[in-house]
Order: sequence, then C-alpha cells, then structure tokens
Amino acid sequence: MAEEKSLEKLTVKELKEMALGMEEIQGVSAMKKDELVAAIKEVQGAKEVQGAKEVEEVKEVEEVKKAEEVKEVEEVKEVEEVKEVKEVKEVKEVKEVKEVKEVKEVKEVKEVKEVKEVPLKKAKVASVEGVAGLKAKMKELREKKEELKEKKDKVGALRLKRKISRLKKRTRKLAGSAS
Repeated sequence: MAEEKSLEKLTVKELKEMALGMEEIQGVSAMKKDELVAAIKEVQGAKEVQGAKEVEEVKEVEEVKKAEEVKEVEEVKEVEEVKEVKEVKEVKEVKEVKEVKEVKEVKEVKEVKEVKEVPLKKAKVASVEGVAGLKAKMKELREKKEELKEKKDKVGALRLKRKISRLKKRTRKLAGSAS
C-alpha cells in the first residue's frame, strides 16, 4: 500500500524513466500513467527492495542533472554579465572620446573667436581717423548724385544713394566704437 502511494506520487516522466530501466516492460513511451504504474507493480512484485533503490537512483541522477544545468546557467549568466560590462566600458570609452573631441572642438572654436576678435578691435581703433575721410567721400558722392538726377539717370543716382547710405552706417559704427 505504501508503494502504491509512492508510485502514484511520481510524475509520468519519472515513471517512464523507471520503466525504461526495467527490461521486462516494453512500449514504455506509449503508456499512460496508470499503465506505467501497473506495469511497474507487476515487475516489482518480486523486486520491491530493488525497485525502491532504483527510484532513489533515478532521483539522484535527476538531482545531479539539475545541479549541472544550474551550473551551466550560472556560467552563461556570468559570461553575459562580463559581455555587458565590456560593452558598458566600451560605451563609456566612446562617450569619453566624444566628450574629449567636443572639448577640443570647443577650445578650437574659442581660439578662433579670440583670433577673430583681436584684429577687429585694432581695425576699429585704427579707422577712427577715417571718419573725416568717409564724410568727405559722402560729400563727393552727393554732388555726383545731384548731377545724375539732373541728367535723369535714375539707376546711377540709386547706386550712389546706396553707397552714401553704407558710408553713413560705417561712420556711425566708427563713432560708436571710438566713444
């Protein structure tokens, strides 16, 4: 009675493994759980002690297999973690390289701006004397513009008007930078 319960508690897979170990049972793979239990009981009628040992051995074998699978899974996880760590390091290195490049570019841009700013300041200071020259040029262009208007050359007069306007802007800039 105690053996019946122990066989009934086993899974079909365990029963099939047990039945495959017994030479007297044939067609194990096609049998259902009830058939497997009955077939095993028949064979165990004379081998009760031996059957219990086989069940224990099967369980031990399964435990060893499970332990090996767990070790393999752990090894795979460790390998994946190492790969992830390497990838993270590579990503960090790439980011650091990009940051270094950006810093270099920013420094270069700042240097370029500094280089551009210095000549402009010197040019403004040097051309303060040119305000009087620009005003004289504007006076000449106004006179030429009046002559062209008298000749009814609207296109030429318009061109001179634009030149005078540009010269006015330059004088204002120079006057603003001098103060």
